[in-house]
Amino acid sequence: MSELLKKHWLLAAVLVAMGSLYLWGLRWGLPSHERGALFLPSPMKSESDFYEKLEANRSKLYEIKDEIWNTQGSVAGELANIYDVSERRITEVCGWKDPLNKLLLHSYSSFLLRTVDSDEQSFFVELAHMNPRKFQITPCLDLVHTGVFLYGLGAWIKAAEILGAIELTQDIKHYYRFPEKMAKLYVAGRLYILLWVLLGAWFLYLLTMQFYGRTEALIAAFLYLAAPVVITAGHIIRGHIVGSALSLLMLMACVKLLESGTWKWYLTSGFLAGVTFGTQQHLWYACCAVGIAHAARQLWLLRRGWRAVFWDRRFWLCVMAGVLSMVIVAPYIVTDFQYWYRGLIVHGSKVYSATLLPWKWLEAWIVGMGLGLNHLVLACFAAGFWTVSRRFGSGSPKERFLIVVTLWNLFILGFYGGNSIGTSTLALRRSMPLASLACLYAAWMIRRLLADDWPAFKRWPRRLGIGVLGYSLAVVFVLSCDYNVDSHRATYMRAGRWINENIPSYSSVGLAHLPHTDMTPPFRFGQYALRIIMNQNCPPAHEQLPDYYLLQRSPPTYGMPVRMPLPFPGFYEQYELVRQFGKLPRWWDF
Repeated sequence: MSELLKKHWLLAAVLVAMGSLYLWGLRWGLPSHERGALFLPSPMKSESDFYEKLEANRSKLYEIKDEIWNTQGSVAGELANIYDVSERRITEVCGWKDPLNKLLLHSYSSFLLRTVDSDEQSFFVELAHMNPRKFQITPCLDLVHTGVFLYGLGAWIKAAEILGAIELTQDIKHYYRFPEKMAKLYVAGRLYILLWVLLGAWFLYLLTMQFYGRTEALIAAFLYLAAPVVITAGHIIRGHIVGSALSLLMLMACVKLLESGTWKWYLTSGFLAGVTFGTQQHLWYACCAVGIAHAARQLWLLRRGWRAVFWDRRFWLCVMAGVLSMVIVAPYIVTDFQYWYRGLIVHGSKVYSATLLPWKWLEAWIVGMGLGLNHLVLACFAAGFWTVSRRFGSGSPKERFLIVVTLWNLFILGFYGGNSIGTSTLALRRSMPLASLACLYAAWMIRRLLADDWPAFKRWPRRLGIGVLGYSLAVVFVLSCDYNVDSHRATYMRAGRWINENIPSYSSVGLAHLPHTDMTPPFRFGQYALRIIMNQNCPPAHEQLPDYYLLQRSPPTYGMPVRMPLPFPGFYEQYELVRQFGKLPRWWDF
Protein backbone atom coordinates (compact mmCIF):
# COMPACT_ATOMS: atom_id res chain seq x y z
CA MET A 1 0.00 0.00 0.00
CA SER A 2 2.83 2.42 0.89
CA GLU A 3 4.51 1.69 -2.45
CA LEU A 4 1.24 2.41 -4.24
CA LEU A 5 0.88 5.75 -2.43
CA LYS A 6 4.44 6.73 -3.31
CA LYS A 7 3.78 5.97 -6.96
CA HIS A 8 0.44 7.78 -7.12
CA TRP A 9 0.75 10.34 -4.32
CA LEU A 10 -0.41 13.19 -6.55
CA LEU A 11 -3.63 11.34 -7.33
CA ALA A 12 -4.12 10.65 -3.62
CA ALA A 13 -3.63 14.36 -2.90
CA VAL A 14 -6.21 15.32 -5.55
CA LEU A 15 -8.73 12.80 -4.21
CA VAL A 16 -8.28 13.99 -0.62
CA ALA A 17 -8.50 17.68 -1.54
CA MET A 18 -11.51 17.34 -3.81
CA GLY A 19 -13.20 14.89 -1.45
CA SER A 20 -12.84 17.46 1.34
CA LEU A 21 -14.59 20.07 -0.82
CA TYR A 22 -17.43 17.63 -1.45
CA LEU A 23 -17.67 16.88 2.28
CA TRP A 24 -17.91 20.61 2.98
CA GLY A 25 -21.43 20.83 1.56
CA LEU A 26 -22.75 17.33 2.22
CA ARG A 27 -25.36 18.52 4.75
CA TRP A 28 -27.28 20.74 2.34
CA GLY A 29 -31.09 20.71 2.20
CA LEU A 30 -31.66 18.28 5.09
CA PRO A 31 -34.85 18.00 7.17
CA SER A 32 -34.60 19.65 10.59
CA HIS A 33 -36.61 21.05 13.49
CA GLU A 34 -35.71 24.51 12.24
CA ARG A 35 -37.40 23.82 8.92
CA GLY A 36 -40.36 22.19 10.65
CA ALA A 37 -40.93 25.29 12.77
CA LEU A 38 -41.36 27.37 9.61
CA PHE A 39 -44.27 25.44 8.11
CA LEU A 40 -45.90 23.44 10.91
CA PRO A 41 -47.96 25.22 13.63
CA SER A 42 -47.01 24.12 17.15
CA PRO A 43 -50.59 23.19 18.16
CA MET A 44 -50.79 20.76 15.25
CA LYS A 45 -47.54 19.05 16.26
CA SER A 46 -48.93 18.52 19.76
CA GLU A 47 -52.03 16.73 18.53
CA SER A 48 -51.72 13.04 19.41
CA ASP A 49 -53.15 11.73 16.15
CA PHE A 50 -51.35 14.13 13.80
CA TYR A 51 -48.41 11.84 13.07
CA GLU A 52 -50.72 8.83 12.75
CA LYS A 53 -52.69 10.65 10.06
CA LEU A 54 -49.47 11.65 8.30
CA GLU A 55 -48.38 8.02 8.27
CA ALA A 56 -51.74 6.74 7.02
CA ASN A 57 -51.88 9.34 4.26
CA ARG A 58 -48.35 8.55 3.16
CA SER A 59 -48.98 4.79 3.17
CA LYS A 60 -52.04 5.27 0.96
CA LEU A 61 -49.93 7.16 -1.55
CA TYR A 62 -47.43 4.32 -1.88
CA GLU A 63 -50.23 1.79 -2.18
CA ILE A 64 -51.33 3.41 -5.44
CA LYS A 65 -47.86 3.39 -6.99
CA ASP A 66 -49.12 1.39 -9.98
CA GLU A 67 -51.62 4.13 -10.77
CA ILE A 68 -48.82 6.67 -10.40
CA TRP A 69 -46.76 4.82 -13.01
CA ASN A 70 -49.72 4.56 -15.36
CA THR A 71 -50.10 8.35 -15.25
CA GLN A 72 -46.42 8.75 -16.29
CA GLY A 73 -45.16 9.90 -12.92
CA SER A 74 -47.96 12.24 -11.79
CA VAL A 75 -49.39 11.49 -8.38
CA ALA A 76 -52.69 9.65 -8.58
CA GLY A 77 -55.96 10.33 -6.83
CA GLU A 78 -56.51 13.84 -5.49
CA LEU A 79 -53.10 15.06 -6.66
CA ALA A 80 -53.66 14.08 -10.28
CA ASN A 81 -56.36 16.71 -10.64
CA ILE A 82 -53.99 19.47 -9.56
CA TYR A 83 -51.58 18.82 -12.39
CA ASP A 84 -54.27 18.52 -15.05
CA VAL A 85 -53.54 21.48 -17.35
CA SER A 86 -57.12 21.80 -18.57
CA GLU A 87 -58.35 25.30 -19.25
CA ARG A 88 -58.81 27.44 -16.12
CA ARG A 89 -58.28 24.52 -13.77
CA ILE A 90 -57.31 25.93 -10.37
CA THR A 91 -57.17 23.93 -7.15
CA GLU A 92 -57.64 25.86 -3.90
CA VAL A 93 -56.64 24.51 -0.49
CA CYS A 94 -57.56 26.47 2.67
CA GLY A 95 -55.63 25.04 5.59
CA TRP A 96 -57.47 26.93 8.33
CA LYS A 97 -60.76 25.42 7.18
CA ASP A 98 -59.39 21.87 6.89
CA PRO A 99 -56.00 21.60 8.64
CA LEU A 100 -55.78 17.86 7.95
CA ASN A 101 -56.61 18.16 4.27
CA LYS A 102 -55.07 15.22 2.36
CA LEU A 103 -53.13 17.56 0.08
CA LEU A 104 -51.64 19.44 3.02
CA LEU A 105 -50.74 16.16 4.72
CA HIS A 106 -48.71 15.25 1.63
CA SER A 107 -46.89 18.58 1.95
CA TYR A 108 -46.28 18.21 5.69
CA SER A 109 -44.85 14.74 5.15
CA SER A 110 -42.61 16.02 2.37
CA PHE A 111 -41.07 18.78 4.46
CA LEU A 112 -40.62 16.57 7.52
CA LEU A 113 -38.92 13.65 5.73
CA ARG A 114 -37.42 14.74 2.44
CA THR A 115 -34.39 16.75 1.46
CA VAL A 116 -34.56 19.57 -1.06
CA ASP A 117 -33.80 16.89 -3.66
CA SER A 118 -37.01 15.00 -3.05
CA ASP A 119 -36.02 11.79 -4.85
CA GLU A 120 -33.38 10.91 -2.26
CA GLN A 121 -35.92 9.53 0.21
CA SER A 122 -37.30 7.05 -2.33
CA PHE A 123 -34.29 4.77 -1.92
CA PHE A 124 -34.88 4.46 1.81
CA VAL A 125 -38.47 3.56 0.99
CA GLU A 126 -37.15 0.87 -1.34
CA LEU A 127 -34.89 -0.57 1.34
CA ALA A 128 -37.59 -0.39 4.02
CA HIS A 129 -39.88 -2.57 1.87
CA MET A 130 -37.22 -5.25 1.37
CA ASN A 131 -36.60 -8.35 3.46
CA PRO A 132 -33.48 -10.19 2.24
CA ARG A 133 -34.14 -13.13 4.59
CA LYS A 134 -37.37 -13.85 2.70
CA PHE A 135 -35.76 -12.90 -0.65
CA GLN A 136 -38.05 -9.86 -0.92
CA ILE A 137 -35.58 -7.66 -2.78
CA THR A 138 -37.64 -6.25 -5.66
CA PRO A 139 -37.61 -2.42 -5.67
CA CYS A 140 -41.11 -1.09 -5.12
CA LEU A 141 -40.74 2.35 -6.70
CA ASP A 142 -37.69 3.02 -8.83
CA LEU A 143 -36.12 0.61 -11.32
CA VAL A 144 -33.64 3.15 -12.67
CA HIS A 145 -31.19 3.13 -9.75
CA THR A 146 -30.89 -0.45 -8.56
CA GLY A 147 -28.33 -3.25 -8.59
CA VAL A 148 -24.97 -2.44 -7.06
CA PHE A 149 -26.13 1.05 -6.12
CA LEU A 150 -29.27 0.10 -4.19
CA TYR A 151 -28.08 -3.12 -2.54
CA GLY A 152 -24.72 -1.55 -1.78
CA LEU A 153 -26.53 1.41 -0.20
CA GLY A 154 -28.52 -1.03 1.95
CA ALA A 155 -25.34 -2.74 3.16
CA TRP A 156 -23.71 0.64 3.83
CA ILE A 157 -26.72 1.86 5.86
CA LYS A 158 -26.80 -1.37 7.85
CA ALA A 159 -23.10 -1.02 8.62
CA ALA A 160 -23.68 2.58 9.75
CA GLU A 161 -26.41 1.35 12.13
CA ILE A 162 -24.13 -1.36 13.56
CA LEU A 163 -21.46 1.29 14.18
CA GLY A 164 -24.03 3.48 15.97
CA ALA A 165 -23.88 6.35 13.46
CA ILE A 166 -27.59 6.20 12.59
CA GLU A 167 -30.83 4.81 14.05
CA LEU A 168 -33.08 2.57 11.96
CA THR A 169 -36.72 1.84 12.71
CA GLN A 170 -39.77 0.78 10.69
CA ASP A 171 -41.88 3.35 12.57
CA ILE A 172 -42.02 6.35 10.22
CA LYS A 173 -43.61 8.43 13.00
CA HIS A 174 -40.27 8.36 14.80
CA TYR A 175 -38.67 10.27 11.92
CA TYR A 176 -41.62 12.67 11.76
CA ARG A 177 -41.00 13.57 15.40
CA PHE A 178 -37.20 13.68 15.07
CA PRO A 179 -36.29 14.94 11.56
CA GLU A 180 -32.62 15.26 12.55
CA LYS A 181 -32.46 11.46 12.78
CA MET A 182 -33.78 11.26 9.23
CA ALA A 183 -31.12 13.77 8.25
CA LYS A 184 -28.42 11.40 9.51
CA LEU A 185 -29.66 8.73 7.10
CA TYR A 186 -29.23 11.15 4.21
CA VAL A 187 -25.72 12.11 5.32
CA ALA A 188 -24.77 8.43 5.51
CA GLY A 189 -26.19 7.83 2.02
CA ARG A 190 -24.36 10.83 0.59
CA LEU A 191 -21.08 9.57 2.05
CA TYR A 192 -21.72 6.33 0.17
CA ILE A 193 -22.13 8.32 -3.06
CA LEU A 194 -18.97 10.32 -2.30
CA LEU A 195 -17.05 7.04 -2.04
CA TRP A 196 -18.22 6.15 -5.57
CA VAL A 197 -17.29 9.64 -6.81
CA LEU A 198 -13.70 9.08 -5.70
CA LEU A 199 -13.71 5.54 -7.11
CA GLY A 200 -14.92 6.92 -10.46
CA ALA A 201 -12.06 9.44 -10.52
CA TRP A 202 -9.59 6.66 -9.70
CA PHE A 203 -10.96 4.40 -12.45
CA LEU A 204 -10.75 7.26 -14.97
CA TYR A 205 -7.14 7.83 -13.89
CA LEU A 206 -6.33 4.15 -14.55
CA LEU A 207 -8.21 4.16 -17.87
CA THR A 208 -6.31 7.24 -19.06
CA MET A 209 -3.04 5.57 -18.04
CA GLN A 210 -3.85 2.77 -20.50
CA PHE A 211 -3.65 5.35 -23.33
CA TYR A 212 -1.48 8.26 -22.21
CA GLY A 213 0.87 9.33 -19.45
CA ARG A 214 0.46 9.97 -15.75
CA THR A 215 0.05 13.72 -16.23
CA GLU A 216 -2.91 13.28 -18.56
CA ALA A 217 -4.40 10.74 -16.13
CA LEU A 218 -4.08 13.14 -13.21
CA ILE A 219 -5.67 16.00 -15.16
CA ALA A 220 -8.51 13.73 -16.31
CA ALA A 221 -9.28 12.68 -12.72
CA PHE A 222 -9.28 16.32 -11.62
CA LEU A 223 -11.56 17.43 -14.46
CA TYR A 224 -13.96 14.60 -13.61
CA LEU A 225 -14.18 15.71 -9.98
CA ALA A 226 -14.52 19.36 -11.06
CA ALA A 227 -17.32 18.74 -13.59
CA PRO A 228 -20.59 20.40 -12.45
CA VAL A 229 -22.60 17.30 -13.33
CA VAL A 230 -20.36 15.14 -11.12
CA ILE A 231 -20.39 17.71 -8.31
CA THR A 232 -24.19 17.86 -8.34
CA ALA A 233 -24.71 14.12 -8.71
CA GLY A 234 -22.10 13.61 -5.99
CA HIS A 235 -24.15 15.59 -3.45
CA ILE A 236 -27.36 13.56 -3.79
CA ILE A 237 -28.31 9.93 -3.30
CA ARG A 238 -28.82 8.55 -6.79
CA GLY A 239 -27.17 5.86 -8.85
CA HIS A 240 -25.68 7.94 -11.67
CA ILE A 241 -22.26 8.17 -10.02
CA VAL A 242 -22.21 4.43 -9.36
CA GLY A 243 -23.11 3.72 -12.99
CA SER A 244 -20.35 6.07 -14.12
CA ALA A 245 -17.71 4.28 -12.03
CA LEU A 246 -18.87 0.84 -13.19
CA SER A 247 -18.83 1.88 -16.85
CA LEU A 248 -15.24 3.13 -16.47
CA LEU A 249 -14.21 -0.17 -14.88
CA MET A 250 -15.87 -1.96 -17.79
CA LEU A 251 -13.98 0.18 -20.33
CA MET A 252 -10.69 -0.72 -18.66
CA ALA A 253 -11.55 -4.40 -19.02
CA CYS A 254 -12.54 -3.82 -22.67
CA VAL A 255 -9.08 -2.40 -23.42
CA LYS A 256 -7.52 -5.51 -21.85
CA LEU A 257 -9.84 -7.67 -23.94
CA LEU A 258 -8.76 -5.88 -27.11
CA GLU A 259 -5.06 -6.20 -26.31
CA SER A 260 -4.91 -9.76 -24.96
CA GLY A 261 -8.03 -11.53 -26.24
CA THR A 262 -7.86 -14.00 -23.35
CA TRP A 263 -10.88 -15.77 -21.91
CA LYS A 264 -10.33 -13.98 -18.61
CA TRP A 265 -10.88 -10.52 -20.06
CA TYR A 266 -13.79 -11.62 -22.24
CA LEU A 267 -15.55 -12.94 -19.14
CA THR A 268 -14.56 -9.92 -17.05
CA SER A 269 -15.78 -7.42 -19.67
CA GLY A 270 -19.09 -9.23 -20.11
CA PHE A 271 -19.56 -9.57 -16.37
CA LEU A 272 -18.95 -5.84 -15.78
CA ALA A 273 -21.28 -4.90 -18.65
CA GLY A 274 -24.07 -6.94 -17.04
CA VAL A 275 -23.39 -5.35 -13.66
CA THR A 276 -23.52 -1.88 -15.23
CA PHE A 277 -26.80 -2.55 -17.03
CA GLY A 278 -28.33 -4.23 -13.98
CA THR A 279 -27.44 -1.17 -11.91
CA GLN A 280 -28.54 1.51 -14.40
CA GLN A 281 -30.80 0.37 -17.23
CA HIS A 282 -30.36 3.52 -19.28
CA LEU A 283 -26.63 2.74 -19.66
CA TRP A 284 -27.39 -0.09 -22.09
CA TYR A 285 -25.55 1.84 -24.79
CA ALA A 286 -22.36 2.00 -22.68
CA CYS A 287 -22.35 -1.81 -22.50
CA CYS A 288 -21.99 -1.91 -26.29
CA ALA A 289 -18.31 -1.08 -25.70
CA VAL A 290 -17.67 -4.79 -25.11
CA GLY A 291 -18.89 -5.68 -28.61
CA ILE A 292 -16.92 -2.77 -30.08
CA ALA A 293 -13.73 -3.98 -28.34
CA HIS A 294 -14.27 -7.51 -29.65
CA ALA A 295 -14.85 -6.26 -33.20
CA ALA A 296 -11.83 -3.94 -32.99
CA ARG A 297 -9.59 -6.84 -31.98
CA GLN A 298 -10.78 -9.07 -34.81
CA LEU A 299 -10.80 -6.41 -37.53
CA TRP A 300 -7.90 -4.11 -36.64
CA LEU A 301 -5.51 -6.15 -34.51
CA LEU A 302 -5.86 -9.65 -36.02
CA ARG A 303 -6.90 -8.42 -39.50
CA ARG A 304 -9.78 -10.89 -39.74
CA GLY A 305 -13.19 -10.41 -41.33
CA TRP A 306 -16.68 -9.97 -39.97
CA ARG A 307 -17.20 -13.73 -39.99
CA ALA A 308 -14.60 -14.03 -37.23
CA VAL A 309 -16.40 -11.31 -35.29
CA PHE A 310 -19.72 -13.15 -35.20
CA TRP A 311 -18.47 -16.73 -34.86
CA ASP A 312 -15.99 -16.30 -32.04
CA ARG A 313 -17.20 -18.44 -29.13
CA ARG A 314 -15.51 -16.17 -26.58
CA PHE A 315 -17.80 -13.31 -27.50
CA TRP A 316 -20.98 -15.32 -26.97
CA LEU A 317 -19.62 -16.62 -23.69
CA CYS A 318 -18.99 -12.98 -22.84
CA VAL A 319 -22.68 -12.23 -23.55
CA MET A 320 -23.72 -15.12 -21.32
CA ALA A 321 -21.51 -13.77 -18.53
CA GLY A 322 -23.23 -10.40 -18.92
CA VAL A 323 -26.70 -11.90 -18.64
CA LEU A 324 -25.63 -13.90 -15.59
CA SER A 325 -24.12 -10.90 -13.80
CA MET A 326 -27.17 -8.78 -14.63
CA VAL A 327 -29.39 -11.35 -12.93
CA ILE A 328 -27.00 -11.53 -9.97
CA VAL A 329 -27.17 -7.77 -9.26
CA ALA A 330 -30.85 -7.47 -10.23
CA PRO A 331 -32.45 -10.86 -9.54
CA TYR A 332 -35.98 -9.44 -9.81
CA ILE A 333 -35.43 -9.47 -13.59
CA VAL A 334 -36.12 -13.20 -13.34
CA THR A 335 -38.54 -13.27 -10.41
CA ASP A 336 -40.69 -10.36 -11.67
CA PHE A 337 -39.77 -9.79 -15.31
CA GLN A 338 -43.03 -8.02 -16.20
CA TYR A 339 -42.50 -5.45 -13.46
CA TRP A 340 -38.90 -4.87 -14.55
CA TYR A 341 -39.86 -4.55 -18.22
CA ARG A 342 -42.66 -2.10 -17.45
CA GLY A 343 -40.24 0.02 -15.44
CA LEU A 344 -37.79 0.03 -18.34
CA ILE A 345 -40.46 1.10 -20.85
CA VAL A 346 -42.16 3.70 -18.63
CA HIS A 347 -38.87 5.34 -17.66
CA GLY A 348 -37.63 5.29 -21.23
CA SER A 349 -40.78 6.99 -22.51
CA LYS A 350 -40.48 9.70 -19.85
CA VAL A 351 -36.78 10.45 -20.28
CA TYR A 352 -35.84 9.67 -23.87
CA SER A 353 -37.42 11.11 -26.96
CA ALA A 354 -35.51 10.41 -30.16
CA THR A 355 -34.93 13.23 -32.63
CA LEU A 356 -33.32 13.53 -36.03
CA LEU A 357 -33.17 17.34 -35.96
CA PRO A 358 -29.49 18.37 -36.29
CA TRP A 359 -29.88 21.58 -34.27
CA LYS A 360 -31.25 19.52 -31.37
CA TRP A 361 -28.14 17.34 -31.52
CA LEU A 362 -25.98 20.47 -31.44
CA GLU A 363 -27.95 21.78 -28.46
CA ALA A 364 -27.25 18.54 -26.59
CA TRP A 365 -23.56 18.59 -27.49
CA ILE A 366 -22.90 22.29 -26.89
CA VAL A 367 -25.38 23.42 -24.25
CA GLY A 368 -25.95 20.11 -22.46
CA MET A 369 -22.31 19.06 -22.32
CA GLY A 370 -21.19 22.63 -21.64
CA LEU A 371 -23.46 22.87 -18.60
CA GLY A 372 -22.35 19.46 -17.35
CA LEU A 373 -18.59 19.83 -17.90
CA ASN A 374 -18.08 23.64 -17.99
CA HIS A 375 -17.65 25.25 -21.36
CA LEU A 376 -13.85 25.59 -21.30
CA VAL A 377 -13.45 21.86 -20.66
CA LEU A 378 -15.95 21.19 -23.45
CA ALA A 379 -13.83 23.31 -25.82
CA CYS A 380 -10.72 21.34 -24.81
CA PHE A 381 -12.58 18.08 -25.34
CA ALA A 382 -13.71 19.16 -28.82
CA ALA A 383 -10.19 20.24 -29.79
CA GLY A 384 -8.55 17.14 -28.31
CA PHE A 385 -11.03 14.68 -29.76
CA TRP A 386 -10.83 16.30 -33.19
CA THR A 387 -7.02 16.18 -33.16
CA VAL A 388 -6.87 12.54 -32.05
CA SER A 389 -9.62 11.49 -34.49
CA ARG A 390 -7.69 12.92 -37.43
CA ARG A 391 -5.05 10.27 -36.74
CA PHE A 392 -7.62 7.47 -36.76
CA GLY A 393 -6.05 5.58 -39.66
CA SER A 394 -2.58 5.57 -38.13
CA GLY A 395 -3.69 5.12 -34.54
CA SER A 396 -3.37 1.91 -32.56
CA PRO A 397 -6.39 -0.42 -32.33
CA LYS A 398 -7.13 0.63 -28.78
CA GLU A 399 -6.99 4.34 -29.72
CA ARG A 400 -9.41 3.70 -32.56
CA PHE A 401 -11.59 1.69 -30.19
CA LEU A 402 -11.85 4.65 -27.81
CA ILE A 403 -12.66 7.02 -30.68
CA VAL A 404 -15.50 4.75 -31.87
CA VAL A 405 -16.87 4.39 -28.32
CA THR A 406 -16.83 8.17 -27.90
CA LEU A 407 -18.59 8.72 -31.24
CA TRP A 408 -21.19 6.14 -30.24
CA ASN A 409 -21.81 7.97 -26.96
CA LEU A 410 -22.06 11.30 -28.78
CA PHE A 411 -24.60 9.83 -31.18
CA ILE A 412 -26.74 8.47 -28.33
CA LEU A 413 -26.61 11.83 -26.54
CA GLY A 414 -27.79 13.70 -29.64
CA PHE A 415 -30.33 11.14 -30.84
CA TYR A 416 -31.97 10.34 -27.52
CA GLY A 417 -31.14 13.44 -25.48
CA GLY A 418 -31.54 16.17 -28.06
CA ASN A 419 -35.12 16.95 -27.06
CA SER A 420 -34.44 17.22 -23.34
CA ILE A 421 -30.82 17.75 -22.40
CA GLY A 422 -30.64 21.39 -23.47
CA THR A 423 -33.28 22.33 -20.91
CA SER A 424 -31.55 20.88 -17.86
CA THR A 425 -28.14 21.41 -16.34
CA LEU A 426 -28.25 17.91 -14.89
CA ALA A 427 -29.46 16.01 -17.94
CA LEU A 428 -25.87 14.94 -18.72
CA ARG A 429 -26.05 12.70 -15.64
CA ARG A 430 -27.70 10.10 -17.89
CA SER A 431 -24.61 10.23 -20.12
CA MET A 432 -21.92 9.95 -17.47
CA PRO A 433 -19.72 7.61 -19.56
CA LEU A 434 -19.52 10.36 -22.20
CA ALA A 435 -18.68 12.95 -19.54
CA SER A 436 -15.82 10.73 -18.37
CA LEU A 437 -14.46 10.26 -21.92
CA ALA A 438 -14.75 14.01 -22.49
CA CYS A 439 -12.57 14.59 -19.43
CA LEU A 440 -10.03 12.12 -20.82
CA TYR A 441 -9.69 13.88 -24.18
CA ALA A 442 -9.80 17.32 -22.56
CA ALA A 443 -6.91 16.22 -20.31
CA TRP A 444 -4.94 15.12 -23.37
CA MET A 445 -5.50 18.54 -24.97
CA ILE A 446 -4.59 20.46 -21.82
CA ARG A 447 -1.38 18.43 -21.52
CA ARG A 448 -0.51 19.44 -25.09
CA LEU A 449 -1.19 23.09 -24.21
CA LEU A 450 1.05 22.89 -21.15
CA ALA A 451 3.92 21.43 -23.20
CA ASP A 452 6.55 23.84 -24.52
CA ASP A 453 6.25 22.83 -28.17
CA TRP A 454 4.29 25.83 -29.50
CA PRO A 455 7.08 28.14 -30.75
CA ALA A 456 4.76 30.12 -33.03
CA PHE A 457 2.46 31.08 -30.15
CA LYS A 458 5.15 31.65 -27.51
CA ARG A 459 3.65 30.95 -24.07
CA TRP A 460 -0.02 31.59 -24.80
CA PRO A 461 -1.04 27.90 -25.09
CA ARG A 462 0.55 27.18 -21.72
CA ARG A 463 -1.31 30.10 -20.15
CA LEU A 464 -4.53 28.87 -21.73
CA GLY A 465 -4.05 25.38 -20.28
CA ILE A 466 -3.37 26.82 -16.82
CA GLY A 467 -6.42 29.05 -17.24
CA VAL A 468 -8.70 26.08 -17.98
CA LEU A 469 -7.44 24.23 -14.90
CA GLY A 470 -7.77 27.36 -12.76
CA TYR A 471 -11.29 28.02 -14.00
CA SER A 472 -12.30 24.40 -13.32
CA LEU A 473 -10.91 24.67 -9.79
CA ALA A 474 -12.89 27.88 -9.30
CA VAL A 475 -16.07 26.13 -10.50
CA VAL A 476 -15.74 23.29 -8.00
CA PHE A 477 -14.91 25.74 -5.20
CA VAL A 478 -17.88 28.01 -5.93
CA LEU A 479 -20.33 25.11 -6.23
CA SER A 480 -18.99 23.55 -3.02
CA CYS A 481 -19.43 26.91 -1.29
CA ASP A 482 -23.03 27.01 -2.53
CA TYR A 483 -23.75 23.61 -1.01
CA ASN A 484 -22.05 24.60 2.24
CA VAL A 485 -24.01 27.86 2.50
CA ASP A 486 -27.23 25.96 1.77
CA SER A 487 -26.58 23.76 4.79
CA HIS A 488 -27.00 26.68 7.22
CA ARG A 489 -28.14 29.82 5.39
CA ALA A 490 -30.30 28.64 2.51
CA THR A 491 -32.25 31.12 0.39
CA TYR A 492 -35.44 29.08 0.60
CA MET A 493 -35.30 29.12 4.43
CA ARG A 494 -34.99 32.91 4.47
CA ALA A 495 -37.85 33.16 2.00
CA GLY A 496 -40.05 30.99 4.23
CA ARG A 497 -39.37 33.20 7.28
CA TRP A 498 -40.14 36.36 5.32
CA ILE A 499 -43.45 34.98 4.01
CA ASN A 500 -44.55 34.04 7.53
CA GLU A 501 -43.67 37.47 8.86
CA ASN A 502 -44.90 39.69 6.03
CA ILE A 503 -47.75 38.03 4.12
CA PRO A 504 -51.01 38.41 6.12
CA SER A 505 -52.67 35.18 7.23
CA TYR A 506 -55.65 34.01 5.16
CA SER A 507 -54.29 35.73 2.05
CA SER A 508 -54.47 33.78 -1.18
CA VAL A 509 -51.08 32.64 -2.51
CA GLY A 510 -50.58 31.29 -6.02
CA LEU A 511 -48.24 28.37 -6.66
CA ALA A 512 -47.35 26.23 -9.66
CA HIS A 513 -47.19 23.11 -7.47
CA LEU A 514 -48.49 21.74 -4.23
CA PRO A 515 -45.96 22.78 -1.52
CA HIS A 516 -43.02 20.41 -1.77
CA THR A 517 -39.41 20.50 -0.61
CA ASP A 518 -37.91 20.86 -4.08
CA MET A 519 -40.50 23.35 -5.33
CA THR A 520 -41.50 25.63 -2.44
CA PRO A 521 -39.87 27.33 0.55
CA PRO A 522 -41.09 26.13 3.98
CA PHE A 523 -43.77 28.58 5.16
CA ARG A 524 -47.04 28.28 7.06
CA PHE A 525 -48.96 27.21 3.97
CA GLY A 526 -51.76 25.91 6.21
CA GLN A 527 -52.76 29.47 7.11
CA TYR A 528 -53.10 30.69 3.52
CA ALA A 529 -55.52 29.97 0.70
CA LEU A 530 -53.23 28.12 -1.71
CA ARG A 531 -54.21 28.32 -5.35
CA ILE A 532 -52.43 25.78 -7.54
CA ILE A 533 -52.39 27.29 -11.03
CA MET A 534 -51.24 25.10 -13.91
CA ASN A 535 -52.54 27.16 -16.85
CA GLN A 536 -49.34 28.21 -18.59
CA ASN A 537 -51.18 28.82 -21.86
CA CYS A 538 -54.35 30.30 -20.40
CA PRO A 539 -54.34 33.05 -17.73
CA PRO A 540 -56.92 32.60 -14.97
CA ALA A 541 -59.97 34.84 -14.78
CA HIS A 542 -59.46 38.10 -12.88
CA GLU A 543 -61.49 36.93 -9.88
CA GLN A 544 -59.36 33.78 -9.68
CA LEU A 545 -56.06 35.64 -9.36
CA PRO A 546 -54.46 35.15 -5.92
CA ASP A 547 -53.35 38.10 -3.77
CA TYR A 548 -49.73 36.96 -4.03
CA TYR A 549 -47.84 34.63 -6.30
CA LEU A 550 -44.68 32.74 -5.43
CA LEU A 551 -42.22 32.33 -8.31
CA GLN A 552 -39.30 29.94 -8.00
CA ARG A 553 -36.37 29.33 -10.29
CA SER A 554 -34.33 26.19 -9.77
CA PRO A 555 -30.95 26.60 -11.55
CA PRO A 556 -30.34 22.85 -12.08
CA THR A 557 -33.79 22.47 -13.65
CA TYR A 558 -34.04 25.40 -16.02
CA GLY A 559 -31.48 25.75 -18.77
CA MET A 560 -30.46 28.66 -20.96
CA PRO A 561 -31.59 31.34 -21.51
CA VAL A 562 -31.71 31.96 -17.77
CA ARG A 563 -35.05 33.46 -16.74
CA MET A 564 -37.70 33.22 -14.06
CA PRO A 565 -40.44 30.81 -15.19
CA LEU A 566 -43.86 32.49 -15.39
CA PRO A 567 -47.12 30.67 -14.64
CA PHE A 568 -49.17 32.23 -17.46
CA PRO A 569 -48.90 34.89 -20.22
CA GLY A 570 -49.23 38.52 -19.14
CA PHE A 571 -48.18 37.71 -15.58
CA TYR A 572 -46.39 41.01 -14.96
CA GLU A 573 -49.42 42.93 -16.11
CA GLN A 574 -51.17 41.66 -12.98
CA TYR A 575 -48.33 41.54 -10.43
CA GLU A 576 -45.34 43.54 -9.25
CA LEU A 577 -42.29 42.27 -7.39
CA VAL A 578 -42.56 42.54 -3.60
CA ARG A 579 -39.42 40.70 -2.52
CA GLN A 580 -36.58 38.94 -4.31
CA PHE A 581 -34.50 36.20 -2.63
CA GLY A 582 -31.16 35.27 -4.10
CA LYS A 583 -29.70 36.77 -7.24
CA LEU A 584 -31.80 37.88 -10.16
CA PRO A 585 -31.40 35.57 -13.18
CA ARG A 586 -28.64 36.78 -15.49
CA TRP A 587 -27.89 35.66 -19.02
CA TRP A 588 -24.32 34.73 -18.10
CA ASP A 589 -25.41 32.30 -15.35
CA PHE A 590 -24.31 29.34 -17.42
